[in-house]
Amino acid sequence: MKTKSTFQTGLLILLACLFAPMCTNVYDEITPISIDSVDPCINPVFFSEEIIPIFDQYCNEHCHALSHSFYPILPILSPSLAYDELIFGEYVNLEFPEQSILYLRVEGTSVGINMPPPGKLPLQKIQKILDWIKCGAPNN
Repeated sequence: MKTKSTFQTGLLILLACLFAPMCTNVYDEITPISIDSVDPCINPVFFSEEIIPIFDQYCNEHCHALSHSFYPILPILSPSLAYDELIFGEYVNLEFPEQSILYLRVEGTSVGINMPPPGKLPLQKIQKILDWIKCGAPNN
C-alpha cells in the first residue's frame, strides 16, 4: 500500500512540475494604473454645465464678455458664443490637447498673459478644461 501511495505522490509532483510553467500568477501580468492614465472620457465634462460656469466666474467679468473693449482681440466666452469662439478661433487643439492655447493660458505655461490675470484658476478647474479638450471638446 505504501508503494502505491508513494507512486501517486511522485506522479502528482511530476505532473505539477510539467504543468507549473503553464500556470502563471495572473497578478504578475496586471499593470497598476496611475491616476494620470485614467480615461477622462469615462465621466465626460459637459461644456454647458462645467466649462461655461468657469468662464462666467473667472473670465467674463474681467475681459472676455462682449461688452468689454478687448473684443475682437480676445475670444468672447459668454454662454452663447464661447464654443464657436474657442473652436473656430483655434484655441483648442484636439490632436494635442496639452498644446491648446486655452489650456496653456489657464495652466500658466504659455507665452503671453496667463489667464485669468487676477490669479491662476484652481487646479481642478484647469483639469476640467483639459479633460474636456481630451474628450474631443464636445458642445454638450
